[in-house]
Amino acid sequence: MSFVGESYNDLRHITTQATELDCLFAPRSSGYIGADAALSIPLSDGRILWVFGDTLIGTQKHGKRKVTAMPRNTIAIQSPGPARPENIEWFLTNRKGEPADFFTLPAEEHNRWFWPGTGICINGELFLFGYGVTYAKRECEALSFRVLNSWVMRVRDTSRHPYDWQIEPIPIPRPLDNVWFCSSCLLESPFLYLLGVMFLPGLPSFKITSAVLARVRVEELFKKEHTYTFEYWCNADKSQYWSSDAYHLATLYQPGVTECSIFYDAPRERYLATTYNPRNAEFYITTAPSLTGPWSPPALIFREQNAKPVHAHLFYTLRMHPHLRANEDEMILTYVVNTRSISDLLEKCDVYYPRFLRIDLTRL
Repeated sequence: MSFVGESYNDLRHITTQATELDCLFAPRSSGYIGADAALSIPLSDGRILWVFGDTLIGTQKHGKRKVTAMPRNTIAIQSPGPARPENIEWFLTNRKGEPADFFTLPAEEHNRWFWPGTGICINGELFLFGYGVTYAKRECEALSFRVLNSWVMRVRDTSRHPYDWQIEPIPIPRPLDNVWFCSSCLLESPFLYLLGVMFLPGLPSFKITSAVLARVRVEELFKKEHTYTFEYWCNADKSQYWSSDAYHLATLYQPGVTECSIFYDAPRERYLATTYNPRNAEFYITTAPSLTGPWSPPALIFREQNAKPVHAHLFYTLRMHPHLRANEDEMILTYVVNTRSISDLLEKCDVYYPRFLRIDLTRL
């Protein structure tokens, strides 16, 4: 178990900025002008589903934004072939052409919205795990929200046009008040593994958070009943084990984060996971021979140099996108830099959109 910031390997020399891909989600002159999250999910027919969090719609000119709407989540579909802006179709509005959240919570969830966390397409069905969120005033405008619960959005037939998707929101009970299992997922039959984050009780800070692990049988995802049976990776009495009781959740590594990726690097027979602390400009990767560990101390792979002063920004949502890489010896990642001030967000078009990195896995 290692805290980022105590000691780590500096591997920035094996990471480069993949600037040729930045055009995919850079702000347009009109329409889409920024978003975060940038979760990519391969669909069964070869297309790629991109899911975004808060999405800015409006215009931008001379480096300044004019925001006319902000859906809490949107999607884009990337067609098979080269990763180019013209091969990506955006869905920023409803059928009537009005800006709207693509995924919505049930009507009884008053004044709450859905933020995407992680997802997977299995046999043509989409399972998108995420957070039920509401507004909560904070000193930092960019953090003026509170996570209330967890959901999975189920789409039974993703081969249809997105406007024809039948989206079924299913609540997911949390095993503990300070734990969410929506950070990342990985399919290893017969289980779907879910990486989550655990905040220490009374300390809702990314300075002290743990990555934790759960699993659910894939067959349960397809049940008609909206009840899933989860098991949790636990640590107690000097032993580690799977349990239906999450009280003794085991820490995989620190810090745990709400938006990340986990991936099996087959040529090197190891698992990779991304992590970060939103309050500094550094991004990390940790590795393990098994999903349950032991996980290495997080290694520094990139430090954002352009967003200054650091204390005025947030650095987060480091995610891997295997479908964009040229070969198995590299990985393509995205990250987002946000400002803490809403007024700064409008003034700066060089923040709040996914930026791309490339890492050499042979040297990691």
